[in-house]
Amino acid sequence: MQRNPIGPPLALSEKADLHLLSSFLNYANEGVSINNIVFREPTHLFRSDASEFRFGGYNLLSGIGWHFELPIDCRLQTSLNSLEFIACVISIWLEKRLIQLNLNLAF
Repeated sequence: MQRNPIGPPLALSEKADLHLLSSFLNYANEGVSINNIVFREPTHLFRSDASEFRFGGYNLLSGIGWHFELPIDCRLQTSLNSLEFIACVISIWLEKRLIQLNLNLAF
């Protein structure tokens, strides 16, 4: 028994396009790593760290660094994770301020 076509018959190139699209969908269904789709070279590189008594950071491109020692009454009053997060935020904020002041010293 032969099927009744729903529409006009497909040309050979249209069938090839559908086959290609089907293979793309199968590949996407298996999961595609974003690293295989997009590559971005970082424009800002920072390192920051913290301890119970102080935290600091620096820009790997410009070499500008900073540090802050916690006052004695503030030590051991918060988690190390929160101090490390604050250090990251300060590094980004400092870079933003340097750019706003036209002091971007990146090489």
